Amino acid sequence: MPAANGVGRMWTLPISTVASASSGPTTASTTWRRLSRSFSVSVNRSCDSPVTHPYSVPTLPAKVELEIKRSRFIGLLEPVSSREQALAFLADVRQRYPDARHHCWAYRAGSARSPSAEACSDDGEPQGSAGRPMLNVLQQQAVSDLVVVVVRYFGGVKLGVGGLVRAYTEAVQGILEQSQLRQQRAMTPCQLRFDYGFEVPLRQLVERLEGRWLDAEYGAGVVLRVAIADQQLAAFKAQALDICRGQLDLSLLPHH
Repeated sequence: MPAANGVGRMWTLPISTVASASSGPTTASTTWRRLSRSFSVSVNRSCDSPVTHPYSVPTLPAKVELEIKRSRFIGLLEPVSSREQALAFLADVRQRYPDARHHCWAYRAGSARSPSAEACSDDGEPQGSAGRPMLNVLQQQAVSDLVVVVVRYFGGVKLGVGGLVRAYTEAVQGILEQSQLRQQRAMTPCQLRFDYGFEVPLRQLVERLEGRWLDAEYGAGVVLRVAIADQQLAAFKAQALDICRGQLDLSLLPHH
């Protein structure tokens, strides 16, 4: 299987073979351990953390079916927030459609303008005829935090590279039309330095304001990086200072 397409720094991640019915359910952990195939993920390290530009995210799974020159295409969309979830969904699709000729896919996470990760796979189709066109649709429509898989049952008539590009593009466009999308708010990344005793109430504040925890460092004190919706930023600053009784070093991080 060709390596997945991507631009930028590449990570190679294992993906499982399809588990047999007797082997029990496939989990994200077993998916990582089974090393029969691999794909590459493009990771933009400069924007791993903040979600700084508005974009659309799916709220529910979706499905669409197409028939083109006797080939059957089944498009499946799943909202995901991590590579592990994307891997688990792909493994599940392979189990549901084990006799399909191809299971092509595209994955995006993070800001649509500056994604933290993107990946795609042709899964045996001619190079550039499936995964990249699928990813292009997600990029053009500014959709993220999802994985789309298009399953193909070959109908006996070859479509050619151009026909495959059109078919996989149409499948992803169709599934996005069927899906429910919501606008993800623009967010500002922040860094907080504080004593250990304030960590729990500060994390609760981030959750209450529907922010995102990015990462944390622990030493003499705690350094917590979060992303807060722009319209909640003033309230967050005031409440965080109140929680820490003024003993808080809060700085805004640059947008990417």
